[in-house]
Amino acid sequence: MTRVRAAIVVACALLACRADAALPPDASAANLVRTQFTVDAGLPGSVVDEIVQTPDGFLWLIIGQVDLVRFDGRRFHRFNNVRAFTVAAAPDGGLWVGSRRGLLRVPASRLNGSELTDLQPYHPDPTMSGDLISLRIARDGVVWIGTSVGLYLYDGNKSVLVGQRAQVLAVQEDSAGRIWVRTADGVGEVVGTEVRFRPDVLQRLGVAGNQIHHVMKDRKGQTWYSTASG
Repeated sequence: MTRVRAAIVVACALLACRADAALPPDASAANLVRTQFTVDAGLPGSVVDEIVQTPDGFLWLIIGQVDLVRFDGRRFHRFNNVRAFTVAAAPDGGLWVGSRRGLLRVPASRLNGSELTDLQPYHPDPTMSGDLISLRIARDGVVWIGTSVGLYLYDGNKSVLVGQRAQVLAVQEDSAGRIWVRTADGVGEVVGTEVRFRPDVLQRLGVAGNQIHHVMKDRKGQTWYSTASG
C-alpha cells in the first residue's frame, strides 16, 4: 500500500487557517505555527497520515497508518480497539472510519467516549477481501470509498463499484463537485459509472501514476498536482 506520509509538528495552526484564504506574499512559515506537538508533547507517533475535524472541534488523526487518535486541543487519546487506515468527517457531525474490520460509522453522540465499541462494520463488497484505503464524503452526502480492489459509491443503503477493479490510493472532490481518484495508473475523473484516466497528464508532468500524491482544482478552474518531483 503506497501512501503519502509526512511528519507533522503543527496542529493548532490548522484551526486558525481558512481553506478559502490565500496567504499574504510576505507571510513566513514560522508565523503560521501556533503550537507545536511532538511525541514528547504526547503525540502518539511521529507520523500523521490523515487529519480531519468534526463540528464539535475534535481533531481526528490516523497515525502510523493504523492508529485512530482524537485530539481535544490539550490531550491525545488513542483508540486501541480500532485499527484504522482512513477517516472522514460526516456532514451530520459523525465520523466515518475505514478500519481493518470494514467501514465504521461513529455517531456524533459517541465521539467524546473513551472507546468505540459495538459498532457494526460495513464492507462495500463482502465478496472481496480488500482494505479500505481512502474515504471522501462528497458535498451531496455520498460516501466514496477507495479500496485495494476498487472504488465504491455508498449512498447509505448499498454500494456500487465505479470503474474497473484497481487499488485506489486517494479520492478527492474538486471545487466543482467532481470526484477524482488516484491509482497506480494515474489520476482519473469519475464520470457516471466510469473512471476516465488522463495519460496525457502523466506525460506532461513527467511522472508515473503512483508519483502523484494530490490533485486539486482551484476556484479559477486551474488544476494543481502534488507529485514526487514537486
